Amino acid sequence: RGRIGRGQQQSYCYLFTSSDNAKALDRLNFITKHSNNLKIARYDLKTRGPGEIFSTFQHGFPSLKLANLSNAKLISLSQKILKTIINDCPNFDLKTLIQSSQATLSTITN
Repeated sequence: RGRIGRGQQQSYCYLFTSSDNAKALDRLNFITKHSNNLKIARYDLKTRGPGEIFSTFQHGFPSLKLANLSNAKLISLSQKILKTIINDCPNFDLKTLIQSSQATLSTITN
């Protein structure tokens, strides 16, 4: 989708599917009605999920239950806090923190 219509000349996008899956057809229908790539990306995230953070799956809903990855304010705030911690604490070990957090989340969510 992002590669179509970048130049000055008229461009076209043809969408084909052999699927009769309602979700797939809904996705194609949404794309035909919207040209805003951000809207399409948000729709895709909402309907297909962000995928697994700690694996290679690029779709589906993750086992992460305590955060909404589409919450841009929360993500931005988390990044700022982590940067502050890393800058202020030279001995900070992110890998150990992540492993500890995963273990804690695992006990909370199971």
